[in-house]
Amino acid sequence: MKVYKLILNGSIGNAKLNRLGDETFLTADAPKNTSPEFLTGHSKAWYELHRFIYNDPKTSDSYTASVRYFNLIQGVTINTENYVLNYPLYQAALKEIRKSGYVLDEKDLYGTEKNVKDKRELFELTQKVLAKIHRAAEEETMLAHKTAAEILGYFENIDMEDELEASDIRDLINSIQAFYQSCFAAGINIDIIDDAKLKKLKDSASETAKAMIILQKDHTDEDDISILYDFSSNPIDAVLPFLEMLRKADNDVDTVYEQMQNEKETLTRKGSRNENEDPRFEQQRADLEALLTELKEV
Repeated sequence: MKVYKLILNGSIGNAKLNRLGDETFLTADAPKNTSPEFLTGHSKAWYELHRFIYNDPKTSDSYTASVRYFNLIQGVTINTENYVLNYPLYQAALKEIRKSGYVLDEKDLYGTEKNVKDKRELFELTQKVLAKIHRAAEEETMLAHKTAAEILGYFENIDMEDELEASDIRDLINSIQAFYQSCFAAGINIDIIDDAKLKKLKDSASETAKAMIILQKDHTDEDDISILYDFSSNPIDAVLPFLEMLRKADNDVDTVYEQMQNEKETLTRKGSRNENEDPRFEQQRADLEALLTELKEV
């Protein structure tokens, strides 16, 4: 149960799934993640499962119940805030947990002592969580692939099987920056993405490329917990600023291209009537042709 909480809460950190130990099971749970970075990026099923776990009152008892289970009772005192751990028993249990792949078998639930109410309730809660895990893993993977495909659609000759490198990201941002500079120089009235924002995106290109590896990954042969573990760091959210910039730039290119085409037609009509009297029209039309050529390459 605790492993699922840490993963869904984005609190698993850099710990390897097959090497989770004392720092995971013998420390109190992190509070419910409500940070802005956590609240965007994941799938709907992920957030629903996260709320389900943290809204259940038994969730807060999981750490205490686990420690109490391995506690060596001193004298006649049972209820205490200080525990002496039966470490060999804990290590044996940890070995079995790792071997199970963090999946609770139904026979483990049915074999639980019926008179240990809090333990059974935690097992039952875990079973409910496991019943929802597959949907969360499936939706997260679908959202990841959809997001990755949209981003890769802005690149030439790079698809889901190819690795998107940081240099590819920076090159595309440079092209977009050149587009906005051309618009500014031509006096086009458009909401230009400022250089500071583009620089920030270029500086984070390596992180974006790392996140894209996870988004593009084929998770077909992986179990659900491994999939959720991959997405615990919220890689979808990591690429959203880049994707939002691409969407805006793409829309701006279409808008400016349409404006320039209309302006070109206007100048052409005027030039056909006044070309002998005012040669500026021919120069403006040539400038627009050059800008239109640049826009086609963005």
